[in-house]
Amino acid sequence: MTEEEYSSEAEEEGLLVNLGFAEEPEHERFLRRHFFPSKIGGQPAWLDPVHLPSESRTRCATCGGALSFLLQLYAPINGVDDAFH
Repeated sequence: MTEEEYSSEAEEEGLLVNLGFAEEPEHERFLRRHFFPSKIGGQPAWLDPVHLPSESRTRCATCGGALSFLLQLYAPINGVDDAFH
């Protein structure tokens, strides 16, 4: 079975997984929004700094506490136009 046939069969069965690893950026400037960074913790790199979420959207709907930023992942999928962000 070729790799392409295996990938196609795995995708049909829902077994296809893309795996990535967190790495330190070469320079801190690469964490800015212009570079579409993937990052863990800290502050989000908002891609559209003009239209930020309202304060109410950054709070828990149940208890009203501030939400924590976990991660931001840039993972485009080749050949899928609407999977850019």
